[in-house]
Amino acid sequence: MPGIVSCWIPGGDGVAIDIVRGNHGIVHGANRNVEVQPRQIRSDLGWEFDPANSEYIKVPHHSSLNAQGEISIGGWFFVSSSDDDKRLLEKELEYYALRYSNNKLYFYYHIGGSYSGLNYLVNANKWNFFVATYNNKTHVQSLYLQNSLVAQTELTGLGSYSINKTTNVFTIGKAGSSYFSGYQSLIFKADKEWSLADVKNLYNALKDLFYPRG
Repeated sequence: MPGIVSCWIPGGDGVAIDIVRGNHGIVHGANRNVEVQPRQIRSDLGWEFDPANSEYIKVPHHSSLNAQGEISIGGWFFVSSSDDDKRLLEKELEYYALRYSNNKLYFYYHIGGSYSGLNYLVNANKWNFFVATYNNKTHVQSLYLQNSLVAQTELTGLGSYSINKTTNVFTIGKAGSSYFSGYQSLIFKADKEWSLADVKNLYNALKDLFYPRG
């Protein structure tokens, strides 16, 4: 996993363990560990989030969680419905973020005083593997779904091309008062722009753990 900074798994007792760097998080809400359902997820790989119980993960700020010159964020998610706004993850106040709304996955981030990003159609009620990337030197943003590149554009006309930095926390399953509904697993952040080959390698290594897939 090129440039991997953090990757979170359940640690028990309401802790989200970062198996790479030690940016551990705290699981908030009534259900502090995933409730396993048949063919959904192994309990040592991820979480079920129920917005009725205000369930989410909060990771304290560390400079390694800010976007550097390059960034890739991703993981596996299973959203339980498609009709409202669901935040998968964000560096709080949307310095960079992923959300799911009206059957689409949105990757967006804050550069200067404006937002940039991509979106793509995604199926609910299935496991989806996603990776979103940005490179501030080439100005290229990309969105991968399963093992394919599904959206890519080059930013132009900006005074700066670096994603803003912040000391705010990193959250999984929540942004403001918007909570995720469904499952998330093996969420990660990297300081390298992943290639299609990188995405395919991780997808192929893990896909048999997740069923049904999108």
